[in-house]
Amino acid sequence: MGNSPGYSFWESIHQSFDLSNALLRLALVFLLSVPAAYLARESTKHRQQQYTHLQTSLDLKAINPYIASLPEEEQHKIKSEIAQRIFAPKDFQSISNESYPINSQEVIMALISKFGNDKDK
Repeated sequence: MGNSPGYSFWESIHQSFDLSNALLRLALVFLLSVPAAYLARESTKHRQQQYTHLQTSLDLKAINPYIASLPEEEQHKIKSEIAQRIFAPKDFQSISNESYPINSQEVIMALISKFGNDKDK
C-alpha cells in the first residue's frame, strides 16, 4: 500500500483495479475519518472555551482602570455585579447532543438505514 493519496491515485491509474485493495483503502479512510472528525469538533470546543476565558481575563484586568474615576461606593457596586455574573452557577442545560463524540456505531447504523431505504425504492 502507498504512503499518500497521491500514490494511491497514481497506482489506480497505472494498474488494474483491485476490488479488495479498494475496499481495504475505503475501510482505512473511514477508520481514520471518524476520529479526525471527533478531534476537529473537540478542538473547536476548546478554542471557543479558550477565547471565552481569555475575554473574561481581559475584562477582569481592565475593570479597575475603567472604574477608577467613579466614587468608591459605585466601584464596589459594579465589582459586586461583575463578581455575581462571573462566579454565578453556570447553566449546562444548553449543551446539545452534538457535543458528545461521534460514535462509529451510530455512523454505521445511519449508513445501513440509508442504504436500506434506497433498496426499498
